[in-house]
Amino acid sequence: GFTPNTERSEGTYSKYASLDDCLDGFHYYLGYIKFGIGRATSDAAHEIRDGHITRDEGIALVRRFDGEFPRKYLPDFLEYCSFTENEFQDIVDSFRKPHIWEKHDFWRLRSPIWQQ
Repeated sequence: GFTPNTERSEGTYSKYASLDDCLDGFHYYLGYIKFGIGRATSDAAHEIRDGHITRDEGIALVRRFDGEFPRKYLPDFLEYCSFTENEFQDIVDSFRKPHIWEKHDFWRLRSPIWQQ
């Protein structure tokens, strides 16, 4: 009798996992910053292994949703951590590894899965 959310979770395409905490999106986003692997990658990997989607479908989902900033609960998160948005962004950027990220006019992954 489970019914998924009516809207997908930020950073992924799914509507049915990790729904119990408004700060989960920041956990996945920070993992994306630190490792280059976000929530959509995690969800797609499970669904590919389970045979629910193909690898090509998974790559398309990762390209579209991985790294999406979790804006919905940003004010709550900033208040909880006692950060301004600029302080938070400076902290986030300090964890970007140069072998994973490169900076142009914006940050981008050096070797995303859709280019391999």
